[in-house]
Amino acid sequence: MSHPPVIVISVPGGRRNALATAHLEALGLTSSISPAVFVQTTAEEVPGYQHGRRLRELGYGLTKGEIGCFLAHKAAWEQVVRHKQVSIILEDDARLDERLIPSLEPIAAAVAGKSMVVRLFSAKHPKHKSWRVLPGGYELVRPLSAGGSTVAYLITPESALRLLAGSRSFWLAVDEYMDDEAAHGAAVLHGFPERVRHEDEGASLVGSRAKPRLSLLRKIGRELRRAVRNIRQAAHRELVLWRLGLRF
Repeated sequence: MSHPPVIVISVPGGRRNALATAHLEALGLTSSISPAVFVQTTAEEVPGYQHGRRLRELGYGLTKGEIGCFLAHKAAWEQVVRHKQVSIILEDDARLDERLIPSLEPIAAAVAGKSMVVRLFSAKHPKHKSWRVLPGGYELVRPLSAGGSTVAYLITPESALRLLAGSRSFWLAVDEYMDDEAAHGAAVLHGFPERVRHEDEGASLVGSRAKPRLSLLRKIGRELRRAVRNIRQAAHRELVLWRLGLRF
């Protein structure tokens, strides 16, 4: 069965990689690895990570695990650009339902040549508008608010280029960055019904954080900046709805 290339973000030779590979092979899918990234320095020393801006915007930094996750996805995007093919990117705890497999090629064909990402697993399930109905009733829908998660998604080379360009410097976690479409310009669609599950075994690899106490003045500044970001993102989302022919 023909399918888009599958890239799994994982530790080569590790248990999670072995489980992911076995799962995909059982579905008839071949895959390649994009190695996971583990930050060995302090977070502030990581090239491209804007720790100062993160503190100004939110009052606390990214964990080293979150930074490593972002860098691992960037490496996978670079692989998509090099190969010039619509590809599927999976974290190694993503598990695909066999009913999704026949839809992978039609999804890829629907977004080929466009600056689009199709999120196959979402942390949230916001209201949406249908953009395309594919064979078998599977839909590509446009969420009306952010969905979250980078566990499983299909990405075009055009959208990978935009994500890379917008992330030369970064301060958001990778799932938050993907939803900040005003920052990179790629449109994020969702696959519906969702046919991917997240088997994280209850163990997060991004690490825990301690949020420092903020003065009232800094809290006010943070909320003002958050409001500005929300307005900018909402305006961009409205523009995308018009471009997709869904605002009527």
